[in-house]
Amino acid sequence: AIQGDILLDDVARKRLARSRMRRALAIAALICTIAAVVALYFSPLLRVHNVNVVGTVSIPPEDIATLVDVDGQSMIAVDFSEAREQIEANPLVKGIAFEKHWPQTIEVTIVERVTWGAWIVGETSYAIDD
Repeated sequence: AIQGDILLDDVARKRLARSRMRRALAIAALICTIAAVVALYFSPLLRVHNVNVVGTVSIPPEDIATLVDVDGQSMIAVDFSEAREQIEANPLVKGIAFEKHWPQTIEVTIVERVTWGAWIVGETSYAIDD
């Protein structure tokens, strides 16, 4: 034998081959999983196609859906922060909630203020509620 080489018997050689095969299969499975997640992220299967608005009486649901403006975005990474700020700026809105209904729908729940009066200062009207 050449100095520094290790001679393996048949059992050790088969064990080493199985170990290498398992490692290669684990790496291949990981790569396939990552590729599948990336493909789903960019596919139209997980894109927002519907925005349902519930809970509005005074505010037209179409106005809320227009402010949300997430059509075509990925359901995985959709961001509601800008829409939340714009909708909460409406004085009739008391609260708002966003819910994802997989695979392609966003539901926006609006809680409107129940006004019992108005306070008018100059040209501006302020709703009075609880």
